[in-house]
Amino acid sequence: MKIAAPIETRIFRGFGELDAKQWDRLPLDGFYASSPWLESVEGALSPHSGFVVAEAADGRAVGGLVAYPVATGAFVYLDALGLMLGESGIAILEPYFSAEQLRRVAKLVAALAPLVAGARPTATAVIPFGYSSAWAHGGSSQVARRLLDGFHELHREWGARSSAFLYVDESDAVTRGCLEERGYVSTVIEARALLPVRFGDFGGYLASLGSNRRHQIRKELRAIEGLELETTLVDGSELHEWMDELAPLAADLMAKHGNPRDVERERDSFRRIQRSLARFARVAVVRRQGRAVCFALFYEADGALHVSFSGNDYSTPRAHFLAAYYAPLEHALRRGAVLLDYGMGAHETKVNRGCQLSLQRGFLDLGGEGASEVKELMQLVEAAQRRRFARSVGP
Repeated sequence: MKIAAPIETRIFRGFGELDAKQWDRLPLDGFYASSPWLESVEGALSPHSGFVVAEAADGRAVGGLVAYPVATGAFVYLDALGLMLGESGIAILEPYFSAEQLRRVAKLVAALAPLVAGARPTATAVIPFGYSSAWAHGGSSQVARRLLDGFHELHREWGARSSAFLYVDESDAVTRGCLEERGYVSTVIEARALLPVRFGDFGGYLASLGSNRRHQIRKELRAIEGLELETTLVDGSELHEWMDELAPLAADLMAKHGNPRDVERERDSFRRIQRSLARFARVAVVRRQGRAVCFALFYEADGALHVSFSGNDYSTPRAHFLAAYYAPLEHALRRGAVLLDYGMGAHETKVNRGCQLSLQRGFLDLGGEGASEVKELMQLVEAAQRRRFARSVGP
């Protein structure tokens, strides 16, 4: 796409400076790149944020990018260095390396450890806790290059020692080309599970699946029916009425994954959602014998549903599937939604329920230091990630 030159960039240092209406007119990557979400997460990843807006000669906004300086201690999925070069990000891939590859990976990680330790803060283009593309260029390399110029200006202001772009869809050739010409190296870091809604009812959904998967889902639904569960769909404006039931379930899930069980922190999360995102938020709550046993929270915007997070006390097998998969699907069918975004993780479970995996790339620039080791490690990681996701998809 050609846009009349000159293309100018404006940098806004913090969400409060941004023209939210102008931002939302950009060709954004879905709900998580929208101003309501970005406002809701402002300050959660870093005390600083930067928004770069590209404007055509006629003053129209034609592109945008959001970035943050990410310091030591950030959540692993938002820490580019740990995710792509550190032990924590690579540990999940151990089953997909040969013994020889695993030894080589361990040597490379150890060799790069001093470099990684001194490479923060990282100027990072990412959507905090939305894990989607942080820039909108409309398919224009011209726009992408100007946005990248603005991003590197923020990099210098923040005194960043490395820079990264996370969760870039593999199909985005413009982003990949522009970053690689500036010296970035990349690898596959995750896969997003998407279910296009191309059917009019639940029967159509089942018919869209292969016979084995259809059989397994029918079997699962019969087992769920025998549990006598009750599902309630809660509007975001009503979260305060459900907080006492939902917050402990969210804390239970966090504890299961090795985090401190902090019920008050989860209450704060629900308060933030109700304050900033109530008009988008929906919660499927599953009860058994009058007691909430699990829930899934999702956002509804622009014809898509985005399943965000869940809670579970693990007392009722299969209740999670009702809350996190089938309740959002039934809501999507009622509302005429065209896409269900089930996010990352549990890839095989999601593929078995009809999802397609969209590979996500991460791009990293360490200023040329350790270039050969970084490139080799990322190539090994990419091959392992592709084996991982191929196994999730299966035959």
